[in-house]
Amino acid sequence: MSEHYLTIKAIHMTCAYLTVSFLLFRVFLSVYRPALLQQKWAKVLPHVIDSVLLICAIMMVMVIGPHHPFILAKIILLLAYIGAGYVTLKVVKSTSGKLIGSAVIVLIFVLIVGVAIHKSPLSWWA
Repeated sequence: MSEHYLTIKAIHMTCAYLTVSFLLFRVFLSVYRPALLQQKWAKVLPHVIDSVLLICAIMMVMVIGPHHPFILAKIILLLAYIGAGYVTLKVVKSTSGKLIGSAVIVLIFVLIVGVAIHKSPLSWWA
């Protein structure tokens, strides 16, 4: 599997950008076109993207090993990202609340990217 690490990483990175882009798009739809969120593609596509993202992450951890502090940092930030996405999409009703939630989602995503790039729990401050 290690010979495919770069391909797996590229797929993982692509899915990461797709998942945050699509989440922000769904937040936009929840404000301006909420009926579209009831369509099948809007319900299925996030699960497909996130499943591929998770599978690639597990495969990369199998190659590099789980004993790196940055991996725990990414898991914690991922849980925060999921929580922020859930609250923004399902709990918050106001447009201003969804805007703030979107900013939090982007901030967490940027922190995750920083952890991934620097291979450090300190993210961009490493």
